[in-house]
Amino acid sequence: MGVHLRTLRVPGSNCGGVTWEGQGLRIALAVDSYIFFANIRPDYLTAYFNSTCVYAYPRPDHNDTAVMYWNVKSFEKNIKSVRRLSHVKAAGDVCALVMRSEDLQQYMIQLTNAIGAPVDVRYIDIEPKVVAINESRVCVCSSESIFVWQFQAASSSIDMLDPVSIQQGRKETTEFSFHADDLVLADSPPSTFSKKNVT
Repeated sequence: MGVHLRTLRVPGSNCGGVTWEGQGLRIALAVDSYIFFANIRPDYLTAYFNSTCVYAYPRPDHNDTAVMYWNVKSFEKNIKSVRRLSHVKAAGDVCALVMRSEDLQQYMIQLTNAIGAPVDVRYIDIEPKVVAINESRVCVCSSESIFVWQFQAASSSIDMLDPVSIQQGRKETTEFSFHADDLVLADSPPSTFSKKNVT
């Protein structure tokens, strides 16, 4: 917290007062003999995939964030409540929600489908600054480390009641993490953490 986001310059020499609206979206500045009003626009978390628009908005009466999954073809809407949401990214058939876990020591990457149902989850130890996703990988970068998760997207050809179909649909997922300096220093061995899972 405490990261500088924007600066608003107003003319005048003497600021007599500043007030903030209760909902936190408007401010008023008293400068010299003028009153300036400004609207604060937060950075909204949005994504689009598989004919579904995903956007997050704070709930004023709760401590959590509502994530809306809105299918733009069928107009079906599904709302999912999450806490400590930091990023929303989507590609292919999945949407990645990145949020701080309950113990506040780790972050959770949750892959969801077009109705908001969880598909897969990974916990990471780095603070995500930048998140990117494509059809098969999620890349999370902090100020020092990089985490890459190669996931297997859920296939619609898997019949959850057929054990043979489930076994054939199981794929290995790979995840690895490394420090950003390992890419620059050619004479030192990389400290890469890698892990394979069967999902």
